[in-house]
Amino acid sequence: MLSRVREETAQGLTEYALLYLGVALALIVLLGVFGEQVTDVYQRIIIQLPF
Repeated sequence: MLSRVREETAQGLTEYALLYLGVALALIVLLGVFGEQVTDVYQRIIIQLPF
C-alpha cells in the first residue's frame, strides 16, 4: 500500500516536471521568434517613462 502511494507521488512529480519543461521550451522558442520585437516594445516603454 505504501509503495503504491510513493509510485503515485513520483508519477505526479514527473508529470509536473514534464509540464514545466514544456512551458520552458515554449518560452525559449517564443523568445527566439519574437525576441527582437519584445525588446523594441520594452525600449519604447522605457523611453516614455518620465525619469
